[in-house]
Amino acid sequence: MKIWKIIFYLLGTIPWFFIVSLITFYFHAEKILGYFPRYYFPDPKELSIYSNYSPFINCSFGIWFYSFFVWLFVTIIYLIINRKKINWHFVIFAFIGNIISLILVFSKIFEWYID
Repeated sequence: MKIWKIIFYLLGTIPWFFIVSLITFYFHAEKILGYFPRYYFPDPKELSIYSNYSPFINCSFGIWFYSFFVWLFVTIIYLIINRKKINWHFVIFAFIGNIISLILVFSKIFEWYID
C-alpha cells in the first residue's frame, strides 16, 4: 500500500511545477506591462523575462504532459486492484494537481504563452 502512496504523491507533485512556473511568468509579465497580457498582446517572446522562464515552463509542461497519461493509467490500475479498500486521500491529491494543469492548458494564459 505504501508504494501506491508514493507513486500518487509523486504524480500529484509533478503538475505543480508547471502550474507555478506558468502562473509566475504570467503575473511577472503583468507587473512589467501594467496590464494582464492576452493573446498576441504582447507576444511573450518580446518580453525580456521570457528567456528566464521559458526553459522551465517548457520542461515542466513536457514532464507533466507525459506524467498525466501515466497518472491516468496508474489511477485506473489502482482503482481496479483496490476497489474494496481505496484510499482516496492520495488519489484526490494527484487528481487536483492534474486537473488544475489541464484547466490551465485550455486557458487564455497558456494560449498567450504558446502564442
